[in-house]
Amino acid sequence: MVYFTVSIYYLPLVVAVFLCLVVIHYAWQYRHFQIGKSMLVLAIASCWWSFGNVMEYGFNTLRMKQLWSDLEYLGIETVPVAWLIVVMVLTDYFKRLSKRHIFLLILIPVITLFMVFTNPYHGLMRSNMVVDANGPFSIIRKDYGAWFWISAAYNNVVMILATALLFRDLLKRKNKDRRSVILLIFIALLPWIGNTIYILKLIPGMRIDLSASTLSLSGILMTFGITRFQLMGVVPIARRFVIEDLADPILIVDGMNRIMDYNRSCQRLFNLSVNNLAKPLEENLAPLKEFIPQVGEVEFFRREVQLTDNAQVKTYDLRINALYNRRQKLRGRIFHFTDISDHKKAESERERMITELQKALNEVNTLSGFLPICSKCKKIRDDEGYWNEVELFISKRSNIQFSHGLCKDCMKEIYPEEYERLEKKGKLVKSSK
Repeated sequence: MVYFTVSIYYLPLVVAVFLCLVVIHYAWQYRHFQIGKSMLVLAIASCWWSFGNVMEYGFNTLRMKQLWSDLEYLGIETVPVAWLIVVMVLTDYFKRLSKRHIFLLILIPVITLFMVFTNPYHGLMRSNMVVDANGPFSIIRKDYGAWFWISAAYNNVVMILATALLFRDLLKRKNKDRRSVILLIFIALLPWIGNTIYILKLIPGMRIDLSASTLSLSGILMTFGITRFQLMGVVPIARRFVIEDLADPILIVDGMNRIMDYNRSCQRLFNLSVNNLAKPLEENLAPLKEFIPQVGEVEFFRREVQLTDNAQVKTYDLRINALYNRRQKLRGRIFHFTDISDHKKAESERERMITELQKALNEVNTLSGFLPICSKCKKIRDDEGYWNEVELFISKRSNIQFSHGLCKDCMKEIYPEEYERLEKKGKLVKSSK
C-alpha cells in the first residue's frame, strides 16, 4: 500500500497555500496596524487549512487522515471569526467590538476544537469513518454528528454577517464604480460558497473541499482591492471630514503614504486620475515630496507651499492631520490645502507700506534737548564746537527748508521809507508780543 499519494487534484489546495503566502507577505507590511494583524491571522489560518487538506488527502491510512483532519480545524474554526474581524476593521465597525463580544465570537469555535480532539469519546463531530480509495486519491467517508452541524451553521452565519457588513458599507459609499462592485461581490460570496457546496454535496463526485481555496482567492481579491481600487481601508474614516464639493483641495493617504482618495478640487490642482490611486505620494506628487520626511509620526503638521494652478503660482496653507481609529491606531492622513494667495498679496502690500513709512521716519531727524545759542548773533554751536547760522544748523538736521524775509521791526530800522509806505497800505504783519 502506498503511504502517501500525490495527485494533480491537489492543485487548487497548493495554489491556495501559495495565495495565502502572498497575503501573509502583504499583511506583514501592515503588522503595526489592526488591519495588518487581522489579515495576518486570517491568512495564516487559511494557509494551515489548505496545507492540512493536502496532508489529509495525501496520506492513505485512516490514522493519519484523522490526525490531519483534526489539525485542520485549528484553521477551519479560526477563519470565519478572523474574516469577520477583517471586514469589521475595513468597514470601521471594529470599534464596536468589546472584549465580551470577542469572547462570545470565539466561544463556539473553542468548544468545537474541544469536540474535535475528544471526538473518539462522544462522536458528536464525526462517526463511522472509513477510508474510501475508489478514486485518484483516498478520502474519509464519515457521518457528521450533531455538534458538527451546530459548528457549520455558526461558521456560515458569521460569514454571512461579514458579507452583510461588506454590502452595507458599499451602499453607504458615495463613490461607486462597476469594478469595485463586482470585486466586492466576489470577495463577499466566495468564502462560504465553497464550503456550502462541499457540505451539501451539491456537485456529485466532488472529493475535495474547496472552502480553503475559495477563501484564499477572496483574500487575494481583498488585497488587490485595497491596494488597487481603494475598496476600503482609510477612506471610510476620512469621508467623515471630507466634502466632495469643498473648494479647498483635500487629499487622503493611508498609513504608508499611498494616495487613497481626493476631492474634485485636489484632482484639478494636481491633475490626478484613478491611475494615481494606491500609489506612493512622493512618486506622484513631486511638490509634496520634501514634506513627507518632516511629517513623520506627528499628529499635526503645517506649512506654506507654492503650487501652480491654471498656470498661476499660488500660495497655499498646507495642514496635515493624522487619522486615528477609536483605538488610537494611525490609519492615514488628510492633506488640507487652503488658498491664501490674496491674503499673502495683501500682507505683502502692507509690509511694503510699513517699510516705506519706516524709511521716511528714519530720514527725519528730530531736534531735542538743549541748544547752545549766542545771545547776540543767535548762532548755534554744534557738537564739534563750531558756530553755525540757525538756518544752516537746522537744515543739516531735518528736512526743513528756509525762506528769508524781514520782520516789521527790522524793516522799520533798515528801510524806513518802505516801511511807512507799506504801513499806510496796511500790508505789514503785526509783530509777536
